[in-house]
Amino acid sequence: MVVMISIPSSKKVYVIIETPQNPYQTEDPVIVRNTILSWDVDGVFLSYNSGFDEKDRFQEYFSAFEDYVMNTGFIVDAFGPYYGSYTAPACTTGENVEGWIDPYLIYKNGINFDGRYKSLLDNLSNYINRLSWERGRILFDHIRYPQGGAYCPNCSTSTWQNHIYNVTQATFRIVNYLSTNTGMNSSEFGAVMHPPRNSSQTTCCQAWNVGQAYDDGKGLTAPLGFSAMMLYYIPREDYIWWMYNLATKHDSYDGYSTNGTKKELFILLSTYPGTYRYYSELQQVVYDALEYFDGVIFWEYQSLKNNFGGVKKV
Repeated sequence: MVVMISIPSSKKVYVIIETPQNPYQTEDPVIVRNTILSWDVDGVFLSYNSGFDEKDRFQEYFSAFEDYVMNTGFIVDAFGPYYGSYTAPACTTGENVEGWIDPYLIYKNGINFDGRYKSLLDNLSNYINRLSWERGRILFDHIRYPQGGAYCPNCSTSTWQNHIYNVTQATFRIVNYLSTNTGMNSSEFGAVMHPPRNSSQTTCCQAWNVGQAYDDGKGLTAPLGFSAMMLYYIPREDYIWWMYNLATKHDSYDGYSTNGTKKELFILLSTYPGTYRYYSELQQVVYDALEYFDGVIFWEYQSLKNNFGGVKKV
């Protein structure tokens, strides 16, 4: 009997499908589609772009899904890190930011700051408009800085606040452009919010990472309809609850306070074994997280299938 990850029927579940397939070695697009149809999922996100170009084989996967899977959506790199010579002043420690688009360019100049970026969004709009069933959602990835292990910005709190402001304004521009071209409501746009604040560095600009992201008035959730909190690790028993409270209630540091988000909030979990070392099983992570979050997004399809057999609603 195949053991699958169980999801409460009252919660939503989405799966990210990576395209191209290396190094994930994902199967033929039709096989992937049929597998997804056999699972109890509310939708999928096809990985759309790498820099200014569509990912390899993206058209094959889109063609396999467009007339068969409701809520076929896209995960889109919004600002990097694959954009040639652009550099974003992310003020991070020990992180290579070469190739990240400075959001200020989009905030001040719009998506026309580079013709290739406009073309990328125009092509994405065309795919969205081809969907004959209910349109899926757009999930922006790489919308936040810093990435990886750089949890504390190597700059003043005020500089970081200004950077968050630029990212937020740039995201408004992108959402407005895609909404105009596709008729999608802003509620169907979301973003991966990562990484989490490092719990061992509680004095390091506490508002910069969680609080400044989750504020429906002035934070990154303002232009979006939903967000997905990705956890790279879960170091202790109350960590999921702690992060959820920071996102939905308030956070403050050094005179900067935020009010949290009231919008739909997912948890984004890795399906690679050993990611969450505090837990022995991913299933328990899911159970604990869905006591609070509205749903779960799994990254990514192939490892979810190979390691856990898929997902089912219970």
